[in-house]
Amino acid sequence: MGSAPVPADYHANFSEDVHNYIREHIRNADQKAAFFFAAATALLAFLHSQNATSRWLKDIRTWSFIDALAFLAMAGLASSALVLLAVVFPRLKGSRPGILFFNAIAEHDSSSEYADEVLRRSVHDIVRVKLAHSYDLAEVCAAKYRTLCVGFWIGGAGAVGALLFLLLARAG
Repeated sequence: MGSAPVPADYHANFSEDVHNYIREHIRNADQKAAFFFAAATALLAFLHSQNATSRWLKDIRTWSFIDALAFLAMAGLASSALVLLAVVFPRLKGSRPGILFFNAIAEHDSSSEYADEVLRRSVHDIVRVKLAHSYDLAEVCAAKYRTLCVGFWIGGAGAVGALLFLLLARAG
């Protein structure tokens, strides 16, 4: 029988699993934002091709209900696209210099200085750094999902407005 893993192995495995889990959720948020961004901008382009823009690019005092609906739909979709674009902006700051965050690694004067810094650390220190970085990533992930939800709801309202506009414009 093999020997039982020591607690440091459990902590190292746990820190690796948590780090990967959070990175996957960040990647998922970015992919969702990219998909909804593409949908919002495609719907904006379609509305423009249907002359929705010309409905509200005139004196506001002459707007009909359908003109206002076209404006609200396009404003909602454009706002959503901007919010969704903000989801993918990087948000990590990291410590200077450090051993895990890429910008912090680049703060070292040379690759050998960085390697020496890592090799000086104990397993416990390295696990601690990875867990601290996981916490930083979790804050980034939470912010991305909050922003994604805002963009989704604004885009959803814009899409409903676009659907109503298209239905009413064709009927009228």
